[in-house]
Amino acid sequence: MEILTYKRNRGITIIKVDEETLSVQERGYEEHTLLVHIDELTRLLKTLAKREFPRSRKVRVYQLDSPYCLGIKRKQL
Repeated sequence: MEILTYKRNRGITIIKVDEETLSVQERGYEEHTLLVHIDELTRLLKTLAKREFPRSRKVRVYQLDSPYCLGIKRKQL
């Protein structure tokens, strides 16, 4: 899953590694890749969303078919 700002210049990507572990990538103000347990995802997303989308009222959510779809450039407004 990929969550992007309306302008598509910052975002958060969530990739399922296995049944209990997720890889969360932050791209924007800061660049991080974190491995988290599925139970910790909600709290982490709240923190990342406040940092990456501080004034955004609109976000775009994309469901990715595979991790290889991450490099796709999306049209910026």
